[in-house]
Amino acid sequence: MRGSQHLSAAIACTTLLATATMADTQAIAPGGQITATQVGHIFDAVCFADSPMGMDDTIVLAESAFFFAPNDFGTDFGYASADGAIRITLNSDATSKTCQLAVSTDIAGDGADLYDSVVLHLTERRDGVEPAAEYTDGGVVWQWDQPNASYALEYIEDGDIFRLKLVGESG
Repeated sequence: MRGSQHLSAAIACTTLLATATMADTQAIAPGGQITATQVGHIFDAVCFADSPMGMDDTIVLAESAFFFAPNDFGTDFGYASADGAIRITLNSDATSKTCQLAVSTDIAGDGADLYDSVVLHLTERRDGVEPAAEYTDGGVVWQWDQPNASYALEYIEDGDIFRLKLVGESG
């Protein structure tokens, strides 16, 4: 190769690497140890979409971006981490979608890092504004409206499992 071809190849490689890096700053290698903070990131990536109907497109990132295996949990979509400590499901009907993630306390610990990650991602998605929260026994529920849709996000501690549940309803 001549100098200009080397330069062109280097620029193309750098651009490709930069794009992949910007696409997901918390990339998780196949079979890699997942932290509580990364669980919040995974939930954000696979369950949120611009509209509830778009959740069918984002849920597949569980397999393609995070290397979870498809599973039949009796839901429209289901995925589990390699060790089975994280499960993600999506159910839908004509006007609503429900995406749920369950993670064991083996990964989530006391839930503080998971909670912080969920709040951080939720606030970032809402241009720096955390939606109104209602604190319940064992957790918290955030609710907000967007044009043509309403959402509710539950963060619940249930024994040795933390559950995240996002319900999106088209309006």
